[in-house]
Amino acid sequence: MYIGQCDKNQFILTAGSDMRIRYWDLHLAANSHIIVNAATDPLHGSPTVSYRSDHYPFTVALTSVKNAAV
Repeated sequence: MYIGQCDKNQFILTAGSDMRIRYWDLHLAANSHIIVNAATDPLHGSPTVSYRSDHYPFTVALTSVKNAAV
């Protein structure tokens, strides 16, 4: 995990057991996205996911939600 800031936007880069690298925008969850797909992902296209944020006392939870196939 890497926590960074560009101008006034704070972000986190994460890599997990799903073998994907994600950019998490802490200001606007909808700007979050997968930077690097997993080795097992199809070569063309990427998994369709959306991101949302939930606010709890002293905590902001960013969540990746896999969208249904279109």
